[in-house]
Amino acid sequence: MSNVIQVYKVNWGSASIGIEPLCDGLWDNNNKIAIHWPIFCKNYLNDKNAKLKKNYLTQFYISYTNNDKIEPMNFNYYLLNDIVFNEKPWQNLNKAQVFTTIEPF
Repeated sequence: MSNVIQVYKVNWGSASIGIEPLCDGLWDNNNKIAIHWPIFCKNYLNDKNAKLKKNYLTQFYISYTNNDKIEPMNFNYYLLNDIVFNEKPWQNLNKAQVFTTIEPF
C-alpha cells in the first residue's frame, strides 16, 4: 500500500551554491546530497532567519527518474549550516530529484 503525500521540488544550483536566484541551497557535498540551510531559508522559505527544526530532517525525499517512487532521504549529519544526507547526487546518468513536504513561501 502506498501513501500519498504532497511534495514540493527543491532546486539544484549551478557549480557555485547560492548564486542563482532559483537555487534552494541543494548541492553536492563530497558525493552526498546536502542542503545549505541559510540559502534554503532565504530562497525556499523566504525567511532568512528560519530555525532548523528537528522534524525537518525527515521531510526530504528523493527520486532518480520520473518512473521511480519517491523515497525518504536518510539524514547523515548537520555541520557548518549544511544538512547532509546519505544519498548520492547521481545514480548512473540520472541526477537526483529532491522533494520536501515543507511548504514553500
